Amino acid sequence: MMVLESGHLSDLDLERYRVQRMPRAELLASDDHLSACNECIQRLRFAAESSSALASIEALFNGVESKIEHLSFEQMANLADGELTEPDREVFDAHLDYCRQCSEEVRDLFQDKAAISARDRAHAQVSSHIHESRLNASPHASPYNHPGILEKLSLLWSAAGFRWAIQVAAALAVVLLSVWWVDLRLGNRVASLQSRVTDLEQENQSLEKRKNEADGLQDELEAARKENEALKQGVGGGQLIASLNDGGSNIGLDKDGRLIGLGFLSSSVQADVKTALASGRVKLPVELASLRGESGTLLSGPDDKISYGLVEPVAIVVRSNRPRFHWNAVPGAASYELTIYGDGFKEVATSDPLSATKCISTAPLQRGLVYTWQVVTAVDGKQVVLPPAAAPRARFKVLDEPAVADLERLERATEKSHLALGLVYARNGLLNDARREFQALVDANPDSAVAKKLLRSLAGNSTAASGQ
Repeated sequence: MMVLESGHLSDLDLERYRVQRMPRAELLASDDHLSACNECIQRLRFAAESSSALASIEALFNGVESKIEHLSFEQMANLADGELTEPDREVFDAHLDYCRQCSEEVRDLFQDKAAISARDRAHAQVSSHIHESRLNASPHASPYNHPGILEKLSLLWSAAGFRWAIQVAAALAVVLLSVWWVDLRLGNRVASLQSRVTDLEQENQSLEKRKNEADGLQDELEAARKENEALKQGVGGGQLIASLNDGGSNIGLDKDGRLIGLGFLSSSVQADVKTALASGRVKLPVELASLRGESGTLLSGPDDKISYGLVEPVAIVVRSNRPRFHWNAVPGAASYELTIYGDGFKEVATSDPLSATKCISTAPLQRGLVYTWQVVTAVDGKQVVLPPAAAPRARFKVLDEPAVADLERLERATEKSHLALGLVYARNGLLNDARREFQALVDANPDSAVAKKLLRSLAGNSTAASGQ
């Protein structure tokens, strides 16, 4: 209570007295003063009757109230636990009458205390029940009931602060996981784009290299054409011993052994072309003779081919390491079994029963090696073997890797020469491919005796079997 110098109550004290917002001690003191002071009583009545004065006093009171010191947590806890003396409790009760903040906090403390008491009673009942069960189960059980891990976790979880911390940690983990996932996706995308850029740069460099190579080949081609024209101008028509239209270009051989055209070929292929134009014959590899068998002539006519049974590959060189096999049908046979043998007649591969008379090797064969093959079937319960036991074995060779590389380079050349390709095919034992090129040469030169002679030479030196 604030007493003015004049000895009267202040307007604030009068208003607090009017709304009963004074501690009990101040109320008693104010009652004593008002019972003896008519002036303060008149002021109190005037304050109650005047609305403007009431509003002013209320605003002043609210300003003062906002500055009132609140109860500490320890004081609230003592109040909730009933540990205050009666005078202190009266003062705190008076404070709670006009302080809403402290009143709400004290009410929350009482509610928390009630909840904790209820939980403790429930835990005590459960512990008592567990203790009695243990005593009944074992006479030597311990009389002390210690809370288990589940009970401890339950108590820990029931704490509001702990639950709040767990929720915050979970939310933070979700945020961090989301950030990590987005960063990972962006990182993978950036890495993919960088890899794509690298691939495009390498591809661009490769294309530039190929373009330079193509420009170089074009220059070489132009030089060869000029050389061909110069050679034709320098050689009279009567001096040529052979001339052909080969792949759209004119080639020839003069009486001095000089080759006109085909300057893009290697020296070894040019030598073969000169020999073929001069002699009219096609050179075949010596190994073809060894593939035909000991009799010297494998097949001589259609009847021999039918009795032999096997069509291809026989006594030739094949380009693919997975060759195609073909044989004649045997009347009365329901299925066939193909077997391939290597060195020493060692079995390399055997097919499943086949209803057709053609198949392709499922297993790749080793290049540069010679193989033997046969077909076995059954007619009326009797085994039939192709080729017959008295006939030479069906043998073939798989073209080696260096020869395949040479052929591919020649086939990729800018200028095409049927004569050069036919000679290289024949030199490697690829008779079917060679026959195709020489036939194209004859078609382009229908009146050329040299072209026809070369084709007949290939047919006369080769076997009746077709190549691959």
